[in-house]
Amino acid sequence: MHWVYGTSWGALYGILEESLHRPVASAVALTSAVMAFYYSVLPAMKLNEPPWKYPAATLAKDCANHLVYGLSVAAAYRALDGAFSYDSD
Repeated sequence: MHWVYGTSWGALYGILEESLHRPVASAVALTSAVMAFYYSVLPAMKLNEPPWKYPAATLAKDCANHLVYGLSVAAAYRALDGAFSYDSD
């Protein structure tokens, strides 16, 4: 479940990056969307605890981890951009 969940966010990043053409802004937007979903929708589905149940240090670490994820997605996207295009010439 977590892998499907994480890779789905990568697709959202692609949409953001192609719209904004600003990798850092897109990565921060992705991180914000992931965190909002993680701490609102998942608790509502009983798949995660609400944020007020966690210590502040845990929330800070979680936010940092998700920011690293967002920046890693941005770096991978930039590195692979055009790598799989087919040139018939």
